[in-house]
Amino acid sequence: MPARKRRVTFSVAPAGPGRWKLTYNLIPTPESWRPRETEVIRGLKADAVAIGEARCDMLNAPAYVAPSNLTLNQWLDRYLDDLAMRRAPQTVDNYSGLLRRHVRSATSDTGAWPGKLGDLLLDDLKPLYCQDLYAALTAQGLSGRTVVLVHTIVHAALDRAVELEVLGRNVADAAKPPRVDSRKGRALTFQESATLLRGSRGHQDDNMIILDSGTGLRLGELLGLAWPDVSFPEASIRLDRAAVRTPPYGMTLDKLKTPAARRTLNVGPEIMDALRDQWARVQAGRQAAGPAWRSPPYNGVEVDLVFPAPGGGVQTDSNVERRFRRLVRDIGFPGLRYRDLRHTHCTQLDQTGTRLKDAQARMGHKDERTTLGVYTHKSVGGDRAAAASLSTAMAEARQVALPAPVARTELEILGARIREAREGRGLSCADVGAIAGCSRSTVSMTERGLTEPRRRTLEAILAAAGLAGGKGKKGRRRE
Repeated sequence: MPARKRRVTFSVAPAGPGRWKLTYNLIPTPESWRPRETEVIRGLKADAVAIGEARCDMLNAPAYVAPSNLTLNQWLDRYLDDLAMRRAPQTVDNYSGLLRRHVRSATSDTGAWPGKLGDLLLDDLKPLYCQDLYAALTAQGLSGRTVVLVHTIVHAALDRAVELEVLGRNVADAAKPPRVDSRKGRALTFQESATLLRGSRGHQDDNMIILDSGTGLRLGELLGLAWPDVSFPEASIRLDRAAVRTPPYGMTLDKLKTPAARRTLNVGPEIMDALRDQWARVQAGRQAAGPAWRSPPYNGVEVDLVFPAPGGGVQTDSNVERRFRRLVRDIGFPGLRYRDLRHTHCTQLDQTGTRLKDAQARMGHKDERTTLGVYTHKSVGGDRAAAASLSTAMAEARQVALPAPVARTELEILGARIREAREGRGLSCADVGAIAGCSRSTVSMTERGLTEPRRRTLEAILAAAGLAGGKGKKGRRRE
C-alpha cells in the first residue's frame, strides 16, 4: 500500500484577549523531523482559522516552491556554470561580463532595493527591481540594445530557476526593456564591391577580402580556415572549424556550432588565384619566422591556417576588424563592417537569381528566414525597375483587342428602354407593377430580357413606365 502523502496542517490556540496562536506542522526534512512555524493573529477565532486554512492550501499546492536561501549572485554563478555545458566559452564570458558590470553590483537611485542587487535573496526580487534596473542603465547612457541583452540574460537565468523549482515565478516576465529598432547590415552594389576590391589591392588582408566577397564567410570561419580545407583541383573550400575567443586563452580553434554551418563551397577562378597568392605569402612568412613559427592545435593536431597571425597562430578578430575599418574609410565606405561583406554576398546571390534554398546552404544558415529577412537587402533601383515592369505589362494589356460585344435581342433592347424610362421617372419595379397590375418580378424580368409577358401586360408596363403607345390597366390608354 503506497505511503500517504504528507501535508501541512495547523492548530489554533488562545494567546491572550483577542489573540490566537497558529501553529503550522510542516513537512519533515532531513534537517528537522518535526518542523514547525507559529504566528499570532489578532481578531476573531474564525479569522485566525481562515488565515491558517489559506496558508495551508498555499503550502500544499502542487506548484508551491519553498523559499530559497540563495542570493541572486549565488544563483547567477550556478546558472553560468550550467550554461558553460551548453554554450561556447566566448558566449559564457560575454554573459558573465555583462552581469558583473550591470547587474551584480547595481544599486537603486530611487531606493527600490537596499544595497546591491546581487546580494538580495531570490525570493525578495520584485518586477519593480528589474524595471528600475533597466531605467537606471538607460539613464547611464547604455544603448537600448545592451539593456535588452541584459534583460534577456536575467530573464533566462530566472527562468532556469523556475524550471529547477528554485523560484516560484520569474519576476522578469513583468518587466519591459526599452524598445530597440532592428539594425540591419549594409549591402554593397556590384559597382561598390568592385571599388572595394580595387582599393584593397596590396593591403595586408586583400586576399581575405577577395575570398569573403565571393563566399560570404563569417570572420571566425575565415580565420579558422586551414590549407587542408582548400582543394585547388576542385576549386572548393571545406568549412569545419572557426576561430573563437576563449577566455583566458585568447583566440583558439573550435568546431562550427551547427551542421548547417559545416559545409563545402565552390569558388571562382579569381578566388583560387587569391588563395595561390596567399599560399606564397604564408610560406614566405614561415621561412622568415623560422623555428618561432607555431601552428595552432585543433583536436590535438597542429593545423596550418590560410590567414595566420605573423607567428603562425590565430589572428585576433578585433585586429582584423580594426584594419578593415581603416581601409574602407580611406576607400570611401566609412562605417562599413566586415560582417557587411556577408550581407553583400547574400544580397548579390538574390540579385543574380540564386534559389533561396541554395543561398541558405551557401550562407550556412539553419533557417531560411535568416537568409531572407536579415541578410538579403533590397537592391538599388529595384523599386524603379518594378514600376517600369508594371507599366510595360499594362501597356501590352491595353494593346490587346477587346472582344466584340454580344448582339442584344429585341427583347433585351425593349427591357433596357423600360428600365431607362422607369428610372427617369424615379419609380421602382414595384411601383410600375402596381400601376400596370402585375408583380414586381414580372417587371424586373422584362427589363432584363428574360421573359416576354402577354401583350396586354406588356402594354400596361410600357404605359406605367411612361413610354408612348402603352396602355394602362385593363387596356385603357393612360392620359
